[in-house]
Amino acid sequence: MKRIIRAAFAAILMCPLVGCGEQKSSEEQAVADSDSVEILPASADSLPVEEEQAPPPAADGLFDDFIYNFMRNRSFQLSRITFPLTYTVDGRDSVIRRSDWHYDRLYADRDVYTMIFDDRRSVNLEKDTTLRKVMVEWIDLPRSRVKQYHFHKRQGRWLLTSLSNQLFSDSEDHGFYEFYSRFATDEAYQQAHVADPLLFTTYDYDNFQEIDGVLAPEQWPDFRPELPSHVITNVVYGGGKAHGDYRAMVISTPSAGMSCTLEFRRRDGEWMLTSMKN
Repeated sequence: MKRIIRAAFAAILMCPLVGCGEQKSSEEQAVADSDSVEILPASADSLPVEEEQAPPPAADGLFDDFIYNFMRNRSFQLSRITFPLTYTVDGRDSVIRRSDWHYDRLYADRDVYTMIFDDRRSVNLEKDTTLRKVMVEWIDLPRSRVKQYHFHKRQGRWLLTSLSNQLFSDSEDHGFYEFYSRFATDEAYQQAHVADPLLFTTYDYDNFQEIDGVLAPEQWPDFRPELPSHVITNVVYGGGKAHGDYRAMVISTPSAGMSCTLEFRRRDGEWMLTSMKN
């Protein structure tokens, strides 16, 4: 069912997207006030720890099952880190010993989290049990820095093997991170980078059917979700390098009950928002 989407459909879109809205209080809490190069998630030792139970044997099947337990179980986390852990900051190596490790909940306490895919096929990698390498990124937009957690699967067990912390300019997908940082905070720049037409898909819960259509760029402000503008997260399945002229940013709640996808394409060297799916 394809049609031109008008403002009358705003209620259909915005109700399911309430869960995608980034709570500024948690964003701002995640951005430290000091000038330290360390980027710590809004989690850490100060937050409550769930009652710890032994993870199920299947926790090492899918990486998603493993990281769920890694973020929420302190003793399990300690058992899955290769100490002394190499930590590289701006090209300089140091080590973190077991006695100095602080429990890290990564993105477990975020109101929303994001994932960025560089092609449609990579979306299916999160269900791939043959993966041996995954990288989790904590991306601090105001500071233009990214902290990376490098995981490897060894003898059937997922392990955190190293950390790195660097400027966007030194990361593999720095071009897109720099673009999104401005896109999320500069309304004029954002409006200039919305494709005409903007493909749009939502779900009509009254009639139980998917609605496909298009939006004019000037309609985008009426339909856009609240974009994370301080911290975004990413999971790079397979640990592969970002490439190509396509990115899909999935904005989800931890329960995955609410989700939306923004698709971007690079045209003549400029990233453009080309599609929104709810």
